[in-house]
Amino acid sequence: MTVGWREVAEKRRRGLGTAARSAPAVIGPKGSAYVLDCHHSLCARQQQGETVAEVHIVEDLQHLPHAAFWRRMDHLGWCRPYDANGQRRAFRHMPERLVELGDDPFRSLASALRHQGGFSKSAGLFSEFRWADHLRTHIAQALVERDFETAVETALQLARRPEAAGLPGSFG
Repeated sequence: MTVGWREVAEKRRRGLGTAARSAPAVIGPKGSAYVLDCHHSLCARQQQGETVAEVHIVEDLQHLPHAAFWRRMDHLGWCRPYDANGQRRAFRHMPERLVELGDDPFRSLASALRHQGGFSKSAGLFSEFRWADHLRTHIAQALVERDFETAVETALQLARRPEAAGLPGSFG
C-alpha cells in the first residue's frame, strides 16, 4: 500500500531507478501483474517516463476471484495491506497502480538506516516494513518529516539496542 517517496526520489537522484532488474510478480484478476518487490525502483523508473518494466512471474492466480486472490496473497505473505500509519486495511484499499501508493516516511527512514549500515538487506519480502514499524514506535513522525538526518541518527542508535535484535538483518 505504501512506499517511501523520499526513497523513490533518492533512487532517481542516484540513477538507481534505471537499473535493469526483473521484478517478481503474480498474475492476478483480469490477467494483471501484481508486483511483489522492487516498488521503489519501479516508481522511480515510472517517474523518469518509463512505461514498461520487466517482471518474472512467480505464480499465476488469475483464476481466482478478486477477494480470494487477495486472501491467497495474504496467506502466502506476498502482500502487505498496511497503510502509512502501520494500520492494517481492507484489501479493497490496495492500490491498483504504482502512482496510487501512499507515502510512508518510515519506509524511507528504514531504507536510509539500511544504507547507513544499521541493518543488512534481508532476502525475505517486507523486511524494511518490519524496520519501519519498529522505528514508528520509537521516533516521532514530525522528526522524520522535519529533520530526516537527525531521525536517521536516532534510528542508528535504536538499531543497536537489544529490542532490535529480532528484526531481519539486525546485527544485534
